[in-house]
Amino acid sequence: MRSGSVGIAGSTGNLLGTRLDAMSDLITRSLAQVRLEAGTTRREHVTLAPILEEIELAAALQVEARRILLAIDPAPPGAAIDGNAQLLSSILTNPVQNACKLELRSAAP
Repeated sequence: MRSGSVGIAGSTGNLLGTRLDAMSDLITRSLAQVRLEAGTTRREHVTLAPILEEIELAAALQVEARRILLAIDPAPPGAAIDGNAQLLSSILTNPVQNACKLELRSAAP
């Protein structure tokens, strides 16, 4: 890939994408764990709609690369909770990423 002779759409690109997804998962989980252990989480009023939109946008690359359909229903207007936005995002992102990965595995011959 560095030399320009390998295309991003082939098996090398797929491997790179898989490794980047795994690294992203590891970083997200590690940051959430560190924040919890350090007690640096702040409780705040968190509106759900923007978090769900962000998760759907973040998953768009995985969905496109795997040629699967992802639909996240929008949150009801005004839906919110008291908590930490970053931790909530991490908690909700993980199952979406797992679903994308499992879909890829179940589609494999």
